[in-house]
Amino acid sequence: MITYSTGPPDKPQPPTMSINNKFVRVSWTAPVNNYEALDAYQIKLSTTSPDGFVQDTTYCDGANLVIFNRQYCQIPVSLFSDPNYLYKLYAGFEIKAIVAARNKNGWGPFSQPSTTGAQLETLPN
Repeated sequence: MITYSTGPPDKPQPPTMSINNKFVRVSWTAPVNNYEALDAYQIKLSTTSPDGFVQDTTYCDGANLVIFNRQYCQIPVSLFSDPNYLYKLYAGFEIKAIVAARNKNGWGPFSQPSTTGAQLETLPN
């Protein structure tokens, strides 16, 4: 009988970013799950705040089954000009993302930041 050692998921590849006039989209690929099914992702985006990367569970909740299964999330571009939104951005700022995966053994490490960010040339009205 062969036994396998299980552990948290491996580190994912950096996510990809895209932007159109309506959404900033973060996409990722599932990492090696180390013999246990993945059950959630954590997605964080870069900001101009000192915290660096923050999580938006309204639009990028990787525990949400729909987002988990499709492996991407989308944030409306219009939110980036809202002063109450958690991402304090300015025109020309490049939005990057990191992602981690979870299985029954816990969270794996976060990916490196996306290699190409989504850049807002101008803030939406």
